[in-house]
Amino acid sequence: MMKRVPNFYRRNAAAGAVRRVLDKKRADPEEARETVEQIVSLCVAMAAVSVMEWNEGRRDEYLRCANCCIEDYNIRAAAHNDQRAAQRWLDSVVEGLRFVLPADESLKRKAAREALIQKRMSSDRAWKLWAAALVAKKPNGMCIDKETAQRVLDEARDYYRDRFLPAVRFGDGYGMETLRRDAENALGDAAPLALGAETTVYSNRVW
Repeated sequence: MMKRVPNFYRRNAAAGAVRRVLDKKRADPEEARETVEQIVSLCVAMAAVSVMEWNEGRRDEYLRCANCCIEDYNIRAAAHNDQRAAQRWLDSVVEGLRFVLPADESLKRKAAREALIQKRMSSDRAWKLWAAALVAKKPNGMCIDKETAQRVLDEARDYYRDRFLPAVRFGDGYGMETLRRDAENALGDAAPLALGAETTVYSNRVW
């Protein structure tokens, strides 16, 4: 059973979350980006297990494929010393698929619109990597047709909008804890969790 957390998500997430709570500060842009990446990754992973009705073996195979895609992306970026080459490869793999992160607040204020733009930019690489693990050819992907992969992305969007966002309105800590429990229920010990229980990305309070 795969328990290794991808390097893509490792950067002291829990320690950073605790520090932000103690300092009573909102996450800085880099911390916010990593948090959104983690959230979207888990939404897609859970949706894939739900839509495909995978058993534990197939679920773990998908998580292994996600690791492969993440590593492939990082290798391509390092080889060219330019993430644009890796991004072009990733875009080609998921061509035709679509995921738009729902708004988490009213967009009447300019600050809210700018915050949503940043969240959507942060979500872009995450959903594409986990979608690539669905549609890429074996051994680095599950070789799922793109129509089915789009169903997975649609369910991931719905979970984020209908389950995560209502929870996070009670405080970021509550929303993250809800997500953590749902991910553990869906993915078991194989869940690629690097989430701190306390963050300040979505609201002005933790709990």
